[in-house]
Amino acid sequence: MKTILLALTSGLFFPLALPNEVFHFGSPLLGLVSLSPLYLAFVFARDRRTAVYAGMVFGAVSTALGNFWLANFGEFSVWTLGGPILGYIGYNGLLAVALYAVSRFDANFRPALFAVVWTAYEFLKSVGYLGYPWGLAAYPFAELPAFTQIADVTGVYGLTFMAVYLQALSGELSLVLSGSPVARGTTAGPYPRSMDPSRMIAHGVFALLLLAGIVSYGVYRLADDSEADARLRVLLVQQNTDSWAFGNEEETLGTLIRLSENALSRHDADLLVWSETSLRVPYASYADSWYERVPGRRSFRDFLRASPVPLLTGSPYQHGGVGGAAWNAALLIQPDGEISGVYGKRQLVPFAESVPFWEWEAMRRFYLDIVGIQAVWEPGDQITIFELSGADGPVFAAAPICFEDAFAGVVRDFHRAGAEVLVNLTNNAWSETDSAQTQHFTAARFRSIETRLPMVRSTNAGLTSVIDRHGRLQQSLPMFEEGVLFAEIEIFRNQRLTVYSTIGDSFAVLMLLLTAAALIQAFRRPETVS
Repeated sequence: MKTILLALTSGLFFPLALPNEVFHFGSPLLGLVSLSPLYLAFVFARDRRTAVYAGMVFGAVSTALGNFWLANFGEFSVWTLGGPILGYIGYNGLLAVALYAVSRFDANFRPALFAVVWTAYEFLKSVGYLGYPWGLAAYPFAELPAFTQIADVTGVYGLTFMAVYLQALSGELSLVLSGSPVARGTTAGPYPRSMDPSRMIAHGVFALLLLAGIVSYGVYRLADDSEADARLRVLLVQQNTDSWAFGNEEETLGTLIRLSENALSRHDADLLVWSETSLRVPYASYADSWYERVPGRRSFRDFLRASPVPLLTGSPYQHGGVGGAAWNAALLIQPDGEISGVYGKRQLVPFAESVPFWEWEAMRRFYLDIVGIQAVWEPGDQITIFELSGADGPVFAAAPICFEDAFAGVVRDFHRAGAEVLVNLTNNAWSETDSAQTQHFTAARFRSIETRLPMVRSTNAGLTSVIDRHGRLQQSLPMFEEGVLFAEIEIFRNQRLTVYSTIGDSFAVLMLLLTAAALIQAFRRPETVS
């Protein structure tokens, strides 16, 4: 029972450490202790089955509380929230097997091994088709820039390791202070053996030195006073309309045009940016018909002709022609109405934007009749870098769409392809919550640190913002309100690729290899019941 209660405690506090409705950008204080009870749960677990139950409890509670806003995902919310809850019950049940195994090691090693396994887990859950890089242990510390700058070397996973290591040490310290027997084994009768106090001190000193190194590096990076090579002036339009409602396409377009015309009359800009699928009728297929007459007061094409700047916006793109397969795309549209660049979203939302075996009739009927999904996107087939005209010459931009800016590998590909600025197009308005939008924003800001590229986020309802190359929030609009944000983005043309952009997730892969080695060693030994 103690094991389950400890797992439940972490399941309650871990979502509170992350961005949420109470602490909009998360709580660093909770981020230092929220996983400590879970660490103790696996230390106290009497056997592997108990540990698995504890992991499943943590997975269910933390996922439900941290992702409750998925219940607002249209008419098939039972799938969008229920699916992840069931998935993370399974994921965390498997994770529990690994964490329980390393908790049976010598007490002097298990805090570090706990952090290694957890880091490997967060990496695995953040990549691939089912990748979901939400709720990482590093996120509560995003508001502490001196702590986060190491991400340009290790990626976000270096911060995850540090945060979890500190929490595991906190759990171990509680064992030492409570007077649990001290020995080199794993159990002492019905009690877990704690770390030798002298080793506890050594771990503490090592953790402080490691933390001091991370912060010192962060201070060094933040002191960079390099002059920008160029500036890009952008207008980010936040229309705050329900882009999933049928029948309001013309009204939404009218709102976007009204806000844009007003902003363009007040600011000299190089680029106008609208959010994901702001143009819900495929522009490339209907530019000369629907968009020539809609909206009624002044058509979209007439607005373009009068605009002094190109528009980067989201729209379906039927790359096979009218009625053909479509991408969730970003289009760069010139004032004359011509499309000068197209990017099709490559990292699609699983089981919402992309469904495995959709081409099978039985699978398609299930999703049409039972789930309610009527169509799916095809993934884009290339990396696109848009060439923009800035006051100081050409600027090269990448446009990750929706939650692509949460995926380190996706953004790293853009950086290696020559991007100088990231322009994210997002619609989180359907969530109807601040926490969904701040969680997304928090994940995105690590991409700027990893690549040292500034990012602008143009969203339907939030968080429309400007992030500098150190991951710091520079400007933003209030969420769930109409507005336009004007910003001058500093462009650094001659900077080298960061260590992270060069070596990728090598640190996380190292954690994965260490986890595999530890588990091989653990499963060679007979299980000891505490």
